[in-house]
Amino acid sequence: MLEYEIITKEMNCSSDDITKSQGHIQSVNYPQSLRTNLDCTWNLFLPSSYIAIEIEFHDLHLANGKDYLIVHSGDSLTPYTGEMKALKILFYSFNITLNLITRHSTDDYRGFNLSYRGILINEENIHEQTSTAELIVKHQQLSCGKRYSSSINGTILTSGYPIYDYPVNIDCTWIVDVFDGQNVLLRFDDFDIDSEEDIVQIGLLNDVTKYQLFSII
Repeated sequence: MLEYEIITKEMNCSSDDITKSQGHIQSVNYPQSLRTNLDCTWNLFLPSSYIAIEIEFHDLHLANGKDYLIVHSGDSLTPYTGEMKALKILFYSFNITLNLITRHSTDDYRGFNLSYRGILINEENIHEQTSTAELIVKHQQLSCGKRYSSSINGTILTSGYPIYDYPVNIDCTWIVDVFDGQNVLLRFDDFDIDSEEDIVQIGLLNDVTKYQLFSII
């Protein structure tokens, strides 16, 4: 016996390049029920005179561990899932991409609602932006994750390895892209994390239900 499920892919949920220095972005149908099987992309591309983009989450309501809003900033990937409100995050780049992937099975989630603005530091507002500059440094220290091409072998390192301990309160994502018919072989040459509360999760980006957790007991 073979069971099958028909999945309808949501169309027209991505946007062209967004070049305005500030604006507002929300998921399809927000604040009504968030649709499943979405793969939506928003690309913020500001002039190079901007040194950072500040994102403020007014509302994020996704299925924890099933739906993800992934922020791409250079080689850094930062995934957000679950629920949060009134959170400001600074990304030290003038070009970031937001990627919404949903795989939930109920209609109990609103999606997300955020605003963004470019940070332009000059002689007129450098004093006003002092706290922002400090946040930029902090983001550079904590940003982590990378996307790797399937055409080459590679090495994945945590931030600061092997000289420094990795920071606390980080959520890093490394993605290895492969072509159809390819597999990925992973080998831990060194695995030293702090406690049972720190874990490494390995799984499929397009199927968040398939994963394996690694920790030190």
